[in-house]
Amino acid sequence: MKNIYLTGLCLAAVLAGCGKSTETIVVDDSGLLPGTGSKQEAFEIRDSEPVDDFQQITLGEVEAITSLDPLFAQSNSELRAVNLVYDGLIGLDENGYVIPALATSWSVSRDSLRYTIRLRNDIFYHNSTVFTSGLGRKVRAADIEQCFLRMGSVLVPDYAADMFSMIKGFEAFHSEQTFVKDPAKRVLKSIEGLETPNDSTIVFNLIKKDPGFLAKLAHPRASIYPNESFSRSPGPLSRPVGTGPFYYVRQQDNALILASNNDYYRKIVIPDRVDIVSGVSESELFQRFARDEIQALIEISPKTIETSVDENGELSLSYISSFKLSKPDVKNTFQLYFNNGSKQSQVKNYILGLTESDILPDARFGNIHITANSSSIDSLAVSSFQAAHTKNPFELFLLDQMAKKISANNSELILNSSYAITQEIALATSSFEGAELLLEWNAPFYILSDQNFSGISVTKYPWNISITSSLQNNGDN
Repeated sequence: MKNIYLTGLCLAAVLAGCGKSTETIVVDDSGLLPGTGSKQEAFEIRDSEPVDDFQQITLGEVEAITSLDPLFAQSNSELRAVNLVYDGLIGLDENGYVIPALATSWSVSRDSLRYTIRLRNDIFYHNSTVFTSGLGRKVRAADIEQCFLRMGSVLVPDYAADMFSMIKGFEAFHSEQTFVKDPAKRVLKSIEGLETPNDSTIVFNLIKKDPGFLAKLAHPRASIYPNESFSRSPGPLSRPVGTGPFYYVRQQDNALILASNNDYYRKIVIPDRVDIVSGVSESELFQRFARDEIQALIEISPKTIETSVDENGELSLSYISSFKLSKPDVKNTFQLYFNNGSKQSQVKNYILGLTESDILPDARFGNIHITANSSSIDSLAVSSFQAAHTKNPFELFLLDQMAKKISANNSELILNSSYAITQEIALATSSFEGAELLLEWNAPFYILSDQNFSGISVTKYPWNISITSSLQNNGDN
């Protein structure tokens, strides 16, 4: 198995130079956002035919966007793109509080175990070839049910299934899908706690109270899409179709191209076209940004922070005249887990004996919470140990900082070439069955943008992005 050694391989600097109970209505915005307007016309981009007042922006993402399937998206970059294309039943406002999205109202039973959600009747999916007519149809309650059934499928990752295990019957459905490999032998065709009494109502019955249930419905993994977009293919969605403010046009080289949904139910002013560049090196991404080909870099990586942000968390003096730095109040956390199956308890005890200053170079990089205290170990008896593979630049930075510390104690941290958790793996940056959380890193969230650019908002969670116009006096843009 090929191993990638972290120690001494720090990345080069990138910036050269139940039961019946009384229900209580808790929210209703009927008529507040009427979503008037005719169904959108099919959009076609004609680069050679400029349109008056046509506004296009280009954003840069440090992580590659390889999927717009809500259930396959992993990175913050992918979840942000999903959030632009799809809506969920619930949304979040600029302060991170839950608000209606596809829902127009909801009610909660007195025992907090039954959520009755009523849908807007004016929401249509984006036009797409997944529909026979090519025109997007109206959203129905059955679509929501199918999306949750797909969450429990063995054919998709478990992220959403883990999130919604409190729905009555969900775990049983997911377990059967997971362990009964022959579809003909499965007996569960539905999730007991889901009800669709009519086309405009969906009911969730929970097995226990979950104060965060509505917020979970706002997560991109709870996005709603039509069953036509996945019924013909068991894998990831190949043609993303949602109801969001932007719709998918195409993937062109390293750019994801989105266009504005002119019939979006929220009355907001958004750019006509958004290109999101990803999957290129950090240095190339910054060079494009410096050449004004990209207007904003979203969630700049630790390596970019090292060069462009000073020790006080402000933009370095050399960049102030050209760029601006935004620091939204976002919960941006990364974890490190120990695999007890590796039987390398000395590694766990060593890490628990570290201090924040042992790992993070300075305050620019946020803070670390170590889950338990342990006596400091001066040296490790093992010559090397392994961490599961990751491509996330924040997780790589965390592991690299630890590798530097470990190398000074006559040991070596090795990044395995596989994401799988085996006995060889002592550490991982993603949770898994039997994982023990060692530490949590509250990492900084910075947006680096052109001085003349505004309109990007990220609130509370790194995926909760909204884009409005505009660019001002920005030359050709």
